Amino acid sequence: MAISAQTCGASCLVPALCSQVILFLLVLSAPATDGYSFPQQYTMQYWARRLEQEIDGVMRIFGGVQQLKRIYDEKKNLFEVRENVPDKIVEKVAGDIESLLAKKVRALKVISIKSTLAASSS
Repeated sequence: MAISAQTCGASCLVPALCSQVILFLLVLSAPATDGYSFPQQYTMQYWARRLEQEIDGVMRIFGGVQQLKRIYDEKKNLFEVRENVPDKIVEKVAGDIESLLAKKVRALKVISIKSTLAASSS
């Protein structure tokens, strides 16, 4: 269900973003208080370049969402939905961290003993 919401979000983003860019262009090209002046060519080129960049960005986002949806549909049988139990997750992570730290302590003790033996034999 989350994939369809993301897809809608990306597809709904295109018209919203385009309307924002068009509104921005209209505001910039609105007549000034001293009279109306048509935008310079470089200004229009800049606007066109920005609009193209925005549309490209939106299409990249939309394409990525479509690709994720396709991957999920292809590999749906590999996914499993389970209920999260926060206490169990915290306990498991804490246990993993303790185990990792215990291994690091043992490794440091071995290194310390080896360096002590090497120093005493020299």
